[in-house]
Amino acid sequence: MTEPERYRFARVVKHTTVALGISAALGYAGSVLALGLGGGGTTDAVNNIQTTVGTTETVGPQPVSTGQTGTNVGGVVTTASDDLLGTGDGGQRAPEAVNKNTGEVIPNGSVMVIWTGDNAMDDGVHNGDFVSVIDAEPLSRTYGQVIWTGNLPSYLGTNNPGAALGHTSDTHNEPHHGNTYTQYIDPASGKKLLFTGGLISGNMFRFDITDPRAIRTAELAICGTELLKSSLTDDIFTMPRANPTTGEINMVATYMGGKSYGGPGTLVEFHPLRTSTCTGGLPYSPLNRDARQYLAEHDSVVIGGPKRYRPNPVTGNTDSGLEAYPHGMWFDPTGRYVATSDYAMPATIGGGDPIQNLFNSTFLNAPLSGNDTSIRMFGTTVRLWDANDLSKGPIDISQVPDGPRVEDTYFHEEPEGLMPFGMPHQPGNKGAFVASMCGGTIFYTSNLLSKVDNQGPVKWNAVWDVGPCSGVSVFTISDDDKYVVFPVAGIQSPGDPEYNRDYEGQHNRREIVLDIQPLIAKGDGPIDCDFPAADPTRPGNTSLGLPDPACPGPMCKDQVQGVIHNNGAPDCPVKVSEVVHNSPVNYAQHGGAHYTLIDRIGAGTRKGNTPDICKGANGSLKAGCRVAWSDYFVVLDHMGLQGTGSGGDRKIYMADFNPSTGAMSLDATFRDELTGEVGVNFAGIARQGFHWPNRGVTGEARPHAFTLERKGAVITEPWQQ
Repeated sequence: MTEPERYRFARVVKHTTVALGISAALGYAGSVLALGLGGGGTTDAVNNIQTTVGTTETVGPQPVSTGQTGTNVGGVVTTASDDLLGTGDGGQRAPEAVNKNTGEVIPNGSVMVIWTGDNAMDDGVHNGDFVSVIDAEPLSRTYGQVIWTGNLPSYLGTNNPGAALGHTSDTHNEPHHGNTYTQYIDPASGKKLLFTGGLISGNMFRFDITDPRAIRTAELAICGTELLKSSLTDDIFTMPRANPTTGEINMVATYMGGKSYGGPGTLVEFHPLRTSTCTGGLPYSPLNRDARQYLAEHDSVVIGGPKRYRPNPVTGNTDSGLEAYPHGMWFDPTGRYVATSDYAMPATIGGGDPIQNLFNSTFLNAPLSGNDTSIRMFGTTVRLWDANDLSKGPIDISQVPDGPRVEDTYFHEEPEGLMPFGMPHQPGNKGAFVASMCGGTIFYTSNLLSKVDNQGPVKWNAVWDVGPCSGVSVFTISDDDKYVVFPVAGIQSPGDPEYNRDYEGQHNRREIVLDIQPLIAKGDGPIDCDFPAADPTRPGNTSLGLPDPACPGPMCKDQVQGVIHNNGAPDCPVKVSEVVHNSPVNYAQHGGAHYTLIDRIGAGTRKGNTPDICKGANGSLKAGCRVAWSDYFVVLDHMGLQGTGSGGDRKIYMADFNPSTGAMSLDATFRDELTGEVGVNFAGIARQGFHWPNRGVTGEARPHAFTLERKGAVITEPWQQ
């Protein structure tokens, strides 16, 4: 099937995290800033954007323009009297994109659909969460502008735990992830449905995105209060096979915690068209076997799992099978197995460390020893499930290894906090990647199915060490399995004890592109790549970040900085490019790049500097030639929680990506409509007065997960074909 027929190129691994409360004093009121620039391959410590492909290429100066405040520049909806509950339900829609060069309509232009939270803290009012729609056509007059919104229904008694506080279903969800990498198209109606989860509320919403320029008010598929043993939504997927009991294709979501936000978490399986019990649906039970109301919470705990790499510093537990906090999720190319990564017990990071937080509200370092005072508990394992029957629970658990680093804070050790997870796309590949957000390490196994293949325990190898508490987050793998793009949130900021400890730029906010073909070429054979060697003469007991004697040269693994990230084995991945985007707000908020996605649908237009491999017919842009990301993790100040304090500047970036070479560079034409800065900024003074189309003036917002869409585009994985 040809590329225009099958919009297929890339995939995402999302990670879900629970970062909670940051001081409102840091605020976002002053976050509309011009971005200064570093040069010569260096990064200004406070304020720059930098693109690096092999050698340094710096993006030119970014002017700041005033734009218009309080109206939508695209002119979609401009009157202050618009119904804030959604005029889209009255038949309106965003206009089509118009080519800025020719003045002609761009047929079926691409858009970005973003699961977005209302800030609430800027005006003291929670105006409701929503999905926002941004014009993603490169040559459109409104490229980068918010052109539409889709809103949520408002019901009482839905939110866990917000129902007790009088929260309605449209508020205090803390928007997180969605099924942005596996579409669901209803076979009866042909409708394309987007499911989005409320991290804190537990709500699961269903948006009809068949026409992404006319998204209507969502429906509530699951309300958080109807779940009996699950909380904290993360990844959401379409199941590859029909449920053996109902014969229907279901959705599945990771819920990281138990009902009270403690452990363990679950996999929640539900019918795509179900109606929540909070909105009139009947519960699925022995008395009601309606397949369209199916809902099951599958336990993830296994007693007698692998021995934890070290006893849990809080509980002393050594059985990793008990520490089940499902976050990341992916299916193998056959669709027979699904795997999940264990991130953290929600309650221990949502409420923060009561003692340590007297000194530092983030999950970084504190004057007191974390080993003595911290209550935070993170996962260190990956769980394999039989996708044909999730009710059996995990059928295998594997523990990632510890490395040579010796950290003052225990949850900065290499295995701690496995958030994002992903598997290669191509049939026959049994490998998998998982990354530790707190440990800052990327692990790979060549055979996640080793145990079910009767080849012994799964063996994980560390293939890229970024460093302690560097915030390796939700990554994306190209559909041809050549490259993986990893976001690095940075987390540590100037003045923090571990900031840039091992090498210059260690905690830069950035996206890095790794060529993974050496790993993939090994098939399911043994992997030689592993941790950097120990070095007791250095603060972290590691050679991480030392100049690599193989650089420059054919065996150099970091072609951008030339420093050590692994043992340099021939099968180690190679860093071929990166985009750095430090900002004062990211430093202040201890956040940065988090959610990352390769464009899988392409666009109707393209820029003049597009490489030949990305040129489609009739001036179009092929799928797989752009990467986008959002700078926001989780902040729970709107819930009154202290939490981890890792947020971000709430910007969305677009980058050009060459699928042949892995070269990536920031798209300097993707600019905020109000300030003119590179990247679309959902925070700041200008956004406070912004008139959101189909919504009104509701202040700042918090973007998290997103997908690139076009009407009629079909995005598939091998197991869906």
